Amino acid sequence: MLQRGEVFAGYVIEREVGRGGMGSVYAARHPRLPRLIALKLLHQEMFGETETRTRFEREADVIAQLDHPNIITVYDRGDEGRQLWIAMQYVDGVDCASIDPYDLAPERAMEIIVQTAAALDYAHGRGVLHRDVKPANILLSRSGGIGTGFTERALLSDFGIARVLDDTAHLTRTGMLNATLAYAAPEQLTSAPMGPRADQYSLACTLFRLLIGRGPFDAPNIATVMLGHLQSPPPDVSALRPDLPAELDAVLRKALAKDPRDRYETCYEFARAAWETVAEPVSLVRPPRRVAAGWVPREDTVLGCLFGGAVGDALGAPIETMLLPNIQQRYGIAGVTGEGNGYRGRISDETQLALFTMEALIRGARLREGGKTVGLIQENLLVWLRGQGQGQVPEQPVPLQSGLTGYPELMTNRGPTQTTISAMRRVAARQRPSIPLGTRDHPINDSKGCAAVVRSAPCGFSPSAEHAFELACDAAALTHGNPGGWLPAGAFAAMIFALGRGQDVRAAADQARVLLIRHRDHEETTAALDRAVRLADAVAFRGRPLPLPGLLEPLGTGVIGSEALALGVCAAVCAENVGGAPEQIFRNGVLLAVNHSGDSDSTGAVCGALLGTRLGVGAIPKPWRDRLDAASAIERLAADFLREFRSAAQQSGNTVPWSVP
Repeated sequence: MLQRGEVFAGYVIEREVGRGGMGSVYAARHPRLPRLIALKLLHQEMFGETETRTRFEREADVIAQLDHPNIITVYDRGDEGRQLWIAMQYVDGVDCASIDPYDLAPERAMEIIVQTAAALDYAHGRGVLHRDVKPANILLSRSGGIGTGFTERALLSDFGIARVLDDTAHLTRTGMLNATLAYAAPEQLTSAPMGPRADQYSLACTLFRLLIGRGPFDAPNIATVMLGHLQSPPPDVSALRPDLPAELDAVLRKALAKDPRDRYETCYEFARAAWETVAEPVSLVRPPRRVAAGWVPREDTVLGCLFGGAVGDALGAPIETMLLPNIQQRYGIAGVTGEGNGYRGRISDETQLALFTMEALIRGARLREGGKTVGLIQENLLVWLRGQGQGQVPEQPVPLQSGLTGYPELMTNRGPTQTTISAMRRVAARQRPSIPLGTRDHPINDSKGCAAVVRSAPCGFSPSAEHAFELACDAAALTHGNPGGWLPAGAFAAMIFALGRGQDVRAAADQARVLLIRHRDHEETTAALDRAVRLADAVAFRGRPLPLPGLLEPLGTGVIGSEALALGVCAAVCAENVGGAPEQIFRNGVLLAVNHSGDSDSTGAVCGALLGTRLGVGAIPKPWRDRLDAASAIERLAADFLREFRSAAQQSGNTVPWSVP
């Protein structure tokens, strides 16, 4: 047993936190970073046991492939003195096996299950089965960050017997079952082929245990337990605990079906069905509070979002597509600083499109007719097209009107947004401007470029995160048909919504992520968002210097939507982590966001809109705002928007000034 203060593999031991048949777990201090890690050690006497050693090493290999906020993170592994070790995320909390079911409200149990379901579906999407889901392998963190809508974070651990779906290497001897019997799916007991629904079965057994205090087929002897899994229907939880709804019985029966084909399609579907029996229908978050009829967004927030995005765009536009070494060669080692002639305040097409989107939302507020918002955005994009020097745009059956045509900075070609131009030329040729041509179900192209993401910021001023997400996805699909183009737009708008309600950037990213995983093909965007937050948390700390330019390079160039979102989010989280006065946080974030190799105007606009919404317009340096060529257009749009919002708030029953698409 290691003692406090002893150094093992470079880590300083604090205390032992657990011991099992295979090894021990210690809380230890990282040699260079100010944080605790969990150091898992295999018992020395098992070093020579090939199967045990392989299982231990495999845990690190499997988890290292997975990057999810509800899965324990592995930092490193190795062997020292004939003792294998894994350094992983330390969780300051308890495991679910230690919770007394009589102290556990059904709503809290559902919070745990939905987060675990999200982790399992993510792992399944990466081809990994857990195969040992049970309460003891679900940890509840008090300090590891809390997802939006949850009171605590659940983290799935112990992938020691996990299996890659296409892997033919068997880590257990023939006839040997390593999964805990009380939670084992029938196919695990019969050696039948296993798929993701085996983990769903175990998750359902886990929920049963959390609510009742025992598994559905617990018995004094092993044979009876196995027979229950293979043949017996599960008992009704409502009969065992009267405060539980009878509807939950049917949900558990389906998830505990003997034939995997009779279970839910995914763990998420099971978790959602279970939660809906004890709370209002949700996806993977608590239902948002109803927006009061009198609620109006703060002027400071709306201006902060629009000015922040435009300033970030203007800072990044002069260095768009440049490599970081070339930026530093021209502007110095710190890159663009926004001082002197390094900032001209000239927006690009990114801000143009965002402001035309904002105006379309205001027009929708005035019409107050259902289903027209996305069509109005398409009409405004056609107006924008006329200023792009693309030749004659066909006349439309109804004259297109916009109050923005009098602003030269919005009606001249300011960037290479060829995807948007191409899509709008097709719309113009069809001559049905108010009927969306590009939709999620009928993609206009296969583009996942970043332009649709940046312009979606105004969609975040919606009555709920879900509405913001869906509206932005539909608006982005007008010009970008690949889910990698419109899902990041939805996530960005959902973050703007959350920031406008006072959340920080990390919490807003959590909420956006929860909405993302409801959708098919979310993996690219979800993974990019996860990488962004993890990178920021690994390098940026309170009171420390901001990381140097170059930090963002591993996240990509920002040319595609998911990368632009990730780069902007990472820079914003870094700035918040380091802290300081609001103006310093904004300045740090946007300058970090633009000084990288790639699409600097897009990433600067994303970060600027996030931090501007979070901190308010007062956090944006006044010289940057004053020199911005689109300042007057932004001030007018913000005033018009707030006027319509207040008008809607004064009318009984209205909570949003534009129609739901």
